[in-house]
Amino acid sequence: MKRGTRRLAAALLSLVLFALAGCAPKALPEASAPAEAAGAALTVCLGEDLGPLDPQLALDTGELALSRLLYEGLMRPDGAGGWTCGAAESYRLSEDGRTCTLTLRRDALWSDGVPVTAQDFVYAWERLLAPESASPYALDAALWIEGGEASLYGEEGAALGVRALDDKTLEVRLTARCPYLDALLALPALAPRRSGADALYNGPYGLEAAEADVLRLRRSPTYWDRESVLPEEIAVRAYASGEEAVRALRAGELDLSLFYPAGALPALQEEGFARLSPEDCVLYLDLNAAAPPLDDPLVRQALALALDADALLGAADLPGARAADSLYPPGIAGAEAGAAAMPSGGRAAQAQAALAEAGYPGGEGFPELELLALPEDVESGLAEALCTQWREVLGVRVHAAERDAAAAAQARMDGAFSLAIGSFFNAYGDAQALWDMDLRLSGLALESEALARALDDLAGARSESARRAALRRADEVLAQEARCVPLCATQRAWLCRPEWEGVALTPAGDLLLCRARRADAQE
Repeated sequence: MKRGTRRLAAALLSLVLFALAGCAPKALPEASAPAEAAGAALTVCLGEDLGPLDPQLALDTGELALSRLLYEGLMRPDGAGGWTCGAAESYRLSEDGRTCTLTLRRDALWSDGVPVTAQDFVYAWERLLAPESASPYALDAALWIEGGEASLYGEEGAALGVRALDDKTLEVRLTARCPYLDALLALPALAPRRSGADALYNGPYGLEAAEADVLRLRRSPTYWDRESVLPEEIAVRAYASGEEAVRALRAGELDLSLFYPAGALPALQEEGFARLSPEDCVLYLDLNAAAPPLDDPLVRQALALALDADALLGAADLPGARAADSLYPPGIAGAEAGAAAMPSGGRAAQAQAALAEAGYPGGEGFPELELLALPEDVESGLAEALCTQWREVLGVRVHAAERDAAAAAQARMDGAFSLAIGSFFNAYGDAQALWDMDLRLSGLALESEALARALDDLAGARSESARRAALRRADEVLAQEARCVPLCATQRAWLCRPEWEGVALTPAGDLLLCRARRADAQE
């Protein structure tokens, strides 16, 4: 469940990016539930454990959802895959897009009734970007906040580009104009913290009690938008196993769960408990061009062309998945479908010819390779399906090496892999985030002159059309040089009892619980 872990190390250069029109606060949909539905309590399981209460340590879908219940950043998800104003009522950008001045809401309060101030954000961000930071999203923020990388890597004299102009005005200096600034400012890792007060919250809920296997949250009376928050209580429970969580769901003791055994999903779909998110993730194959024999473009082409996405999906258990012709989830800003797709027709014969030309006819003399895979890639059968296709089409042997998310990310960052299954989530709603947050870790531009030129064009883009053209060229290079190959677009399956409505898992992967309501409470 924890696909796509973030990174903390690696010195990266910031790209100069084209951008975003200014923020205009967007209203959330009106709540349609009657008053009596608002009192219903919701019981959820957000993962294998209760997760951290520190928003800067939240990583996966469940942990981020818990953070959003307790804390609110400057922006917040709008329920439809976009973002709207949260603790900030508005912001303005300088003409060059590199200075963002935000005005906080006058009625943004902590759970003890004390106003949220700009200083609370300064304190939280300095803590986030300190050298000892353990936040999985620290680097995401550091790439864009002036002085962020220098602070995170402990450079002497580093100065973070954020300051409080007064209690309700925050100034943020950026390294460049950011094309997904709203999404970045909505990160729970960038939520405020009050110095010396760890048990205070500024989100729609406050923590009422913490027990060994349950957190009890109650709707906050001090939250500025409390009238739109429906469940009076939310209980966050942990279970010893996915099977136990499913038993609780079937018995009516649990209303929603992100934790379940994969093998139980077909039966749960038939029973009406399973729901699918929008297509919010693309799985792709990452080929390390610096590692022999993959330093030969013909070998990379052979391995890429040997793959049949439809056959992969037939062999793997990936609910709602479809073959991908792009590295980006559908509908993501700045992307064009097909730019990174491999040729379709006669692929097996082309793959075999390429491998023979590289000096390995029929796979003869080809060394056994390792495929870096996450536990869910192994559990779903995707890793084995890839290895099987390479063996059957090319006669080469590849074995899956299972690593947890953190170890896999570190191996890719260090270049200590041959082949790896990567994933790109629509977390920021923009195609450029793939380069900023994922592919740059592999140092691809350092290995490819054509890719470096495309990224130089991206850095110099001064219009949206130029930005899109540069992104397309970069994608085409990935396909031509067989460095990254899209495999499939997936949907996230989650469990919810049918009587609950108003729960949203957005295209950006945000699980929103504040509008949850029981349909039977309206009768």
